[in-house]
Amino acid sequence: GRHAIVGSYRSAVTGPLALAASIEATPVIVWSASASSLSDRDTYPTVSRTNVNNAVHAHMTMQAIGVMGWRRIAIVYVNDAWGRGFVQDVLSSASSEGLEVVVAAAFPLGDAAGIEDAVAQVAQSGARI
Repeated sequence: GRHAIVGSYRSAVTGPLALAASIEATPVIVWSASASSLSDRDTYPTVSRTNVNNAVHAHMTMQAIGVMGWRRIAIVYVNDAWGRGFVQDVLSSASSEGLEVVVAAAFPLGDAAGIEDAVAQVAQSGARI
């Protein structure tokens, strides 16, 4: 019979899972993992989405920030595959919306001191959004 895999809610898990599944051409259904990289058909040929990717989220968020009249923003993100991909999507969308990202501060998942450092970077940058 036919088999398929339902991907994890985390992109960091779904990516390697989808690579392994592609060896046997096993379909992977992505329901929550939102990394834009999972939409790359050359890398992940068996992935199908039921959700939008981060590029869409980033674009809509940057448009909303622009509508509010804010021009200088900061980004705080988890330093993993999902976070780094999301930052790239935000940077791309911010540029097209005429927004300036004054700081992009990363922290390791679960690292309280890293979170404090990232927030301190934002405070020092003068960004309010």
